[in-house]
Amino acid sequence: MAPLARAAPLVTDPPDGSVRAAFGHLRPLYIPVYLDGLVTDSVVDFHLYLQTSPGHFILFRGPDLEFTGAHRTRLLANRVETLWLKGEERRRYDQYVERHLDTLLGNPQIATSRKVELLQSATHTTLDSVMVDPRHTQAVPRTRRIAQQTVQLIVRDSEALGHMAALMARDYDTVRHSMNVSVFATGLAHAAGVRNANDLRDLALGALLHDIGKSELPRDLIIKPGAYTDDEMALMRTHVTRGEQILQQDTRIGPLGMMVVSQHHERLTGDGYPRGLDASQMHLFGRIAGIADVYDAMTSDRSYQRAMKPVDALQLMSTHLASHFDQGLLREFVRTLRAPRSNVAAA
Repeated sequence: MAPLARAAPLVTDPPDGSVRAAFGHLRPLYIPVYLDGLVTDSVVDFHLYLQTSPGHFILFRGPDLEFTGAHRTRLLANRVETLWLKGEERRRYDQYVERHLDTLLGNPQIATSRKVELLQSATHTTLDSVMVDPRHTQAVPRTRRIAQQTVQLIVRDSEALGHMAALMARDYDTVRHSMNVSVFATGLAHAAGVRNANDLRDLALGALLHDIGKSELPRDLIIKPGAYTDDEMALMRTHVTRGEQILQQDTRIGPLGMMVVSQHHERLTGDGYPRGLDASQMHLFGRIAGIADVYDAMTSDRSYQRAMKPVDALQLMSTHLASHFDQGLLREFVRTLRAPRSNVAAA
């Protein structure tokens, strides 16, 4: 069996899972699946291939069959750490990772950096689905599981937050932004002294879903380059109450999670939205969410704005915008971000 070099994950795939070759015909696009992303003795519902030479693949395992410990041992004995699947089956693999995420994150043999990659993949898969159909009965339960897994990894592994921050891409879309805000908010809350696991999970859940109301807004508005008109801004601001309405139909998100959804655009000065709450009316989780939301938006490339450097964003939040944010929490946030690896200790 030929040894396989580790390849960087492919992140842009044609819808049909293929690429056009030099002479115009289509050939399958193969995506790497590392062995540490497969659970021993689990049934896979996709085809797995071996690469025999550059551009040439043979079937290793068909769908609805087990991937066993013997398979793993034989592959590693032949210095094979990577199998491949066709691009058209990528979604099946992403769903497989989501189903087995607890097992993967609990495996002590998987490096923290890899666990973070797997968690990010599963989170993106879940939120993509939720944004398409936010009222589905499984929307909140699936997101709650991801929130719990995020909290557990941050609390359990002192290096996890640092790896998460390093992995966060600098593009801006609602799904990736929601993932980033959840990570930042959970890390800040834990660093600020929140230790109750259920409270942290509710915070992470609310942060993952804080922009769910945008699923009901026109996509052209979400990605519009340039500034919004007054009417467009008024419509954009309805995403908070729209999100509340979506989530209030599902009582499985508690009041603490709803604080994040309701208050992430409120400001201590009372000039936020949708209710113009002041400092005396804002919950701790609303203050945390506001910091995480604005910081990630400022430091991400958006359709109308280039990303700011983190130090410049934090400087702006602590000077010209200081009255908008809880400065004690902001200083804690700065300390958390400055650590080369997260200084979050096990609870």
